Amino acid sequence: MPNLLIIDYGVGLPGSQHDATAWAETCIPQEHGHLFEEGEWVWGDSAYPLQTWCQAPYKKYVLRFVRQHVTNNSSKA
Repeated sequence: MPNLLIIDYGVGLPGSQHDATAWAETCIPQEHGHLFEEGEWVWGDSAYPLQTWCQAPYKKYVLRFVRQHVTNNSSKA
């Protein structure tokens, strides 16, 4: 069960900077090998690249696929 602790944050980055670029400048992606033990990972924003140590909610293309699949199967009934 996730403990939902805030373990890192970035300040001083311009608000116009893309989320993935800002993420790359924080401690977690730079030091993940020292921060996480085997099997540990963080929830990230869907803009962050997927890694074994950083998982994001379903990407939009996955949701689109699921919606299309449900729509296609519903119309066959």
